[in-house]
Amino acid sequence: MEYWALERAAKVLRADPARYQPVEGVEYDLTEPALFHWGIHFGDRCHVEGLVGLFPLERLIPHEATTAAVMDRPRHPVQIRPVMALVDEPLPALEPAGESVEFHGIHHHVITPVAPVALDLSQAIIADGHHRVAAALRGGGEPMIMTMVVDSGQADLDAGAFHRYFAAQVVLPDTITECEVVQESPLEAILAGRMAIVTNLGSIGVAVADQAVPEVLRGLPAGLASRYVFPALGLDEADAVYLADTRQALAAIEKGGTAVLLPPSRVRSVMRAAVEGVALPPKSTRFRPKPIRGFLMRPDAI
Repeated sequence: MEYWALERAAKVLRADPARYQPVEGVEYDLTEPALFHWGIHFGDRCHVEGLVGLFPLERLIPHEATTAAVMDRPRHPVQIRPVMALVDEPLPALEPAGESVEFHGIHHHVITPVAPVALDLSQAIIADGHHRVAAALRGGGEPMIMTMVVDSGQADLDAGAFHRYFAAQVVLPDTITECEVVQESPLEAILAGRMAIVTNLGSIGVAVADQAVPEVLRGLPAGLASRYVFPALGLDEADAVYLADTRQALAAIEKGGTAVLLPPSRVRSVMRAAVEGVALPPKSTRFRPKPIRGFLMRPDAI
């Protein structure tokens, strides 16, 4: 099956699961329980590789909260993308058991069936797929979900960020308690690892001092912003609109409001917070690169 047709069908399914009809001439070839090696390459380097199979829902540890708006959506009848989860240990190198499937886009994805083995993994930290895991747990049924398990020590991952937009426009302060405040452009702030507070009247860079926060929150900009910066500015995380694109966030303030642009989190900090049970706000990270829709699919765990 051509990838473009599979991806198109996956998008149709995602847009309206209740009224899903396959694209003409395309039927889903649902993946039986099996094990696959998934490599994500850029140029001549493999940035991320992992094993995709069924993983127990109860062993997937979240690092951020979910949003009610997403949780209220109907569940897809088909899993069209693996959850991505991180472990802190090497994964076995397994022999191919079939022909690889490839897709060339921004990244080069190579998916290869491998001989099934029993992986003795006690837990894995969810990187991408919190809402899918939460929905499956809430819905009951099969206790497993299709998951790409990645050795965090061998992966070149960007923990990314979802930026925040608030309808309220704040007055940009010269100082914030226990924070460094710098008069600078949004780009300068992000490159320096500071969050940028931006209105249509200007911008500042803000960094919460390490000595002011618990060690487990260091390297986690979304958690620091929600706990220390938003209250000082009179903002509430519950009022945030989450935007993945910096240009969208900056465009949103042209008619008013406040944008908070966040630098990436540290992957190790995300994993530590999850293990210690520190729940970060929704959309605290945006892990890239990650599996794409339409390569491996199976019936949802209903």
